[in-house]
Order: sequence, then C-alpha cells, then structure tokens
Amino acid sequence: MADSIQKAAGAGVKITLGGKEYDLKPYTVGDFIALREHITSGRIRAFAASSAEVSGSERVQVLTRLAEGMYSEYDMFAEAASPSGTLFLLWRRLRKTDPSLTLDDVSALVESDKTWNLEEISAITKELTKADEPPADPPAAAIS
Repeated sequence: MADSIQKAAGAGVKITLGGKEYDLKPYTVGDFIALREHITSGRIRAFAASSAEVSGSERVQVLTRLAEGMYSEYDMFAEAASPSGTLFLLWRRLRKTDPSLTLDDVSALVESDKTWNLEEISAITKELTKADEPPADPPAAAIS
C-alpha cells in the first residue's frame, strides 16, 4: 500500500452526487489512517456486541489484539476496495467540500442518486489512489 499511497497525485476528479458537484482530491495518508481506525473500531464494536459467552481473559486477549490493529497491507487494500471501505474513503473526500456530511449521508446519497453505483464509485476510488492491483494471495503474515 505504501507504493500506492506514494503514487496518489494529481488534480483528482469532479463528480456530481445528489445534484451537488464535488472536487475529489487524491487520498492522503490521513485518509488511510482514518480508514484503519474505522476498521479497528468497527471490529471491536462487533466483537463486543457478540461475545457475551467468551471468557474474561480470552475476551481481553481478543480485544487487545483488535485494538493493536493486527492488519496487514493486504487487509488494508481489501478493506479500501470493499463497499464499506469505498464509502468511507469517498466520505472523507466529500467532507473536504461539505464538512457537514456524515457517513450515513454519503451512503444515502449514493443509494438515492441513480446515476451512480458502487462499481463506478470504486473506479473513482482506484483513480484517486492510483492503486496497483492487490496481491493475488495475502502474505503468510496476513493469514496467521
């Protein structure tokens, strides 16, 4: 991912979403840091909500591991390309033009605007990151 981030450059792209024009600049390192934090907090919330039967010590171990962010570059690439990651990164860029937008607002805009679909937004995400294709297989460290 470091190479992909370094390749992110240029003027970005302009899109019209929900009748408003947005100038989407290339993603920044801060966007990917925020995505990592978003992923981590989401995984912690999901585990906490569904782990009542997990013993105290095991629960602490899992929560600690989740909080440490045990994610590889491959995981980040996959998350950025996922529907939720794509929407999150799009929201980060749209907020530069309209700081009042929430993540739910962007999701609703994309769902209500019939001129866009997630595939097209994913293509914009790829353009803004100048991303290479992810590795065919995750490295061994990502599997363990």
